[in-house]
Amino acid sequence: MTVATESRLLERLKAVLAEVADLYHAQQILEWDARVSMPHAGAGARADVASTVTQLAHGRFVSDEVGKLLGDLDAAGHDPDSVEGALIRITRREWERATRIPSELAGEMVQVSGVAVAAWDEAKAASDFESFSPHLERQLELKRRYIACFPETEEPYDILLDE
Repeated sequence: MTVATESRLLERLKAVLAEVADLYHAQQILEWDARVSMPHAGAGARADVASTVTQLAHGRFVSDEVGKLLGDLDAAGHDPDSVEGALIRITRREWERATRIPSELAGEMVQVSGVAVAAWDEAKAASDFESFSPHLERQLELKRRYIACFPETEEPYDILLDE
């Protein structure tokens, strides 16, 4: 592989990662806006939008294109202590982890969380945990599904600690 080819591959990887970061930033802005200015009645609609953006970002990141770019760049043998080597190594680790998670599950977790946050605000104000309990149970169910995407560990919580 020539230096020019390697450089083009690295620049393409950076461009894709920038697109993914932009989508995740948009999702974070949706969450922020939901917390500071959105009426509670809009929680479901806002959670749906955040879910869609998350699914798009996740799908873009776990794409075959990113996997191929990482494979080609791995083959180039970057110095692992270089900035480029670190970018490739960390992206590879995150990509391998993310490819275990279906984009639909990633989006569903964001959607359920968005609705649950609004429900929590209402339940807390009314001192009514029972009304929030179904939301908490649903989030726990999704976390279990998330954990099931990974090889079994002695402590399932260890999988969540990497987040």
